[in-house]
Amino acid sequence: MIYRPLVKRSKAKIICFSGLIIFIQAMNQSMDSNPRVFMDLSIFDTPPQRLEIELFSQVVPKTAKNFRALCTGEAGVGQTTGKPLHYKGSFFHSFYHSFGAEGGDFENNNGTGGESIYGGTFEPELYPGSRSGPGVLMTVTQRHTVIGSLFFLCYDHSPFLDGCSNVAFGKVVKGMETVIQLGKMGFARVQITDCGEVSVKPRSNSGVSLWIPTPDKLRNQSKKSGKLISEVENNTVTESGKVIIEKS
Repeated sequence: MIYRPLVKRSKAKIICFSGLIIFIQAMNQSMDSNPRVFMDLSIFDTPPQRLEIELFSQVVPKTAKNFRALCTGEAGVGQTTGKPLHYKGSFFHSFYHSFGAEGGDFENNNGTGGESIYGGTFEPELYPGSRSGPGVLMTVTQRHTVIGSLFFLCYDHSPFLDGCSNVAFGKVVKGMETVIQLGKMGFARVQITDCGEVSVKPRSNSGVSLWIPTPDKLRNQSKKSGKLISEVENNTVTESGKVIIEKS
């Protein structure tokens, strides 16, 4: 980062730090805004067990949107399959004892069909750090390069899924006991009896403290300008440079 020469006017300081605080607020809000969906899984026709899944919408927005809409069924009928774009009623069609189960083929229930909400398939949103692991959901590439509606539900970490075009886009946050149960069973008849979106409550903490150098720290001058930027955008910037972000 390159710091510009000293701006003498205090108004410029206030605008600069106001923008910085708003940016930090946006980051904290984005962590709260990840959507959550649920899947009710019936194993061998037993009463459904619920999984609650958080989607990484800030990292892979297109993939997260696709999965969320396929859980709610809001996208209507597919352009290529002519089937409802909805996971409800579909089955997991493949089971890999070492790392996970594959589902999402609401067309044929065998891994050969399915469709994204964008019509057919779309390119994977590859990103560094995408890794498999217990309860992680990953995309399944079709024809080696594109994504439709298929997905992996990981039982454990698998190097087979890392570093490829399979992208981690969510994780199970409730119902891991069901994932563990599936991992122990090997093969099972698993149907998604219901699925949809979960309302996410905002965090209850009153604020987030972040340490940000003020112009005084950067230029080793007096702390007077710290007072000029205090209480910007309903937040508190102390003279020492500690920003207290108030959250409603």
